[in-house]
Amino acid sequence: MAATGKTVSLYTTLLAHKLHHPPPEEMTLELPQPSKEFLAQKDGSRGIFLIYDYYGFVKSGRKVHLKEKHALDLAAELNIPAPRVYEVSSAPDGIVSIRMDYIEGENLEELWPDMSEEDRQDICGQLREIISTMQSAEFKTGAIGSCGGGLFRELFSHGDLSQHNIIIKDMEIAGVIDWEYGGWAPEYWEYVKFFEV
Repeated sequence: MAATGKTVSLYTTLLAHKLHHPPPEEMTLELPQPSKEFLAQKDGSRGIFLIYDYYGFVKSGRKVHLKEKHALDLAAELNIPAPRVYEVSSAPDGIVSIRMDYIEGENLEELWPDMSEEDRQDICGQLREIISTMQSAEFKTGAIGSCGGGLFRELFSHGDLSQHNIIIKDMEIAGVIDWEYGGWAPEYWEYVKFFEV
């Protein structure tokens, strides 16, 4: 993200006040534009819009689910590198919006082919620590399913932990994104989902 000296918009100042944040410095952030790959699920049916602003972005659409907030809240409790949620809303027409951090970097899927063996081993070690932290979480619902509740319990899982959902910056895992499938799942679930085509 590059910053240039500009006047901060009234909208940004009001948003800072609403979120109980200090007003931002006077600058304009040049944020990347979302790509079609980022907006579309594997089957092209996601129907999600991303709107960038000073504090991150808003993920919004009919296929965005409130349960993603529960998974992100638990990830924050566990100090897992993931977007922090600032605000969630649900409209009568079924549109759910989640305002969260933008995590800068590139996805592991794009970087992996050109990474050195040493960098690959380092990233695998970081990922192993993240998964161990997730699996050591104390369950709150007693059930397999979303973080809001389900049928029976195993381990806290991202639910779609794959290379395209792992963001790397300076050869460090900057964040794990897209937690809409996060919840309680069998111990082997992350492994299965990581290699799913």
